[in-house]
Amino acid sequence: MDLLSHFEGNHLLPNPTRHSAPTVQTNGFIYAKVFGGFEKIRTSICDLVAIARLLNATLVIPEIQESIQSKGISSKFKSFSYVYNEEEFIAALANDVVIVKSLPPKLKAARKRKQFPTFKPKSSASPNFYISEVLPKLKQANVIGLVLIDGGCLQPILPPNLVEYQRLRCRVAFHSLQFRPEIMALGHLMVE
Repeated sequence: MDLLSHFEGNHLLPNPTRHSAPTVQTNGFIYAKVFGGFEKIRTSICDLVAIARLLNATLVIPEIQESIQSKGISSKFKSFSYVYNEEEFIAALANDVVIVKSLPPKLKAARKRKQFPTFKPKSSASPNFYISEVLPKLKQANVIGLVLIDGGCLQPILPPNLVEYQRLRCRVAFHSLQFRPEIMALGHLMVE
């Protein structure tokens, strides 16, 4: 089924009554580099999942950059799995978005050669931006990159017809994005 058949009117916004499980056949891969402190990283990841769903794209586990090292946090904090439970994240969102740990080898090599388009969306980017600007490039290149600096990459309040995407962001934030067991244990120890 063509993704554009999910969109209605001149605004190209999704029809909220048509939310099927993700398919193995997606429009391509989205990878992202996420900069910022914990709250900005978390917001960015929630938005990335919603965007991957909106574009029917496979989401590559986001790369967390070392931008917070200057705030006294370990230099090891550069990967998603250093902080979050990667397996739980993938499993919890299996009915919403296809998520993989990395690009396939051939695409990874092409990425190193900078062969794929990269976008630096603002935190206030609209769903229409992704449909009209990003989706065509995704379909053409099969891979696009996002660089997220401001925390988030999608407007905070979505239109009423995108309520499912708002709910998806909440599910990511409160259910899917869990800290690693070691971090949870340390947090409980600190509280005690």
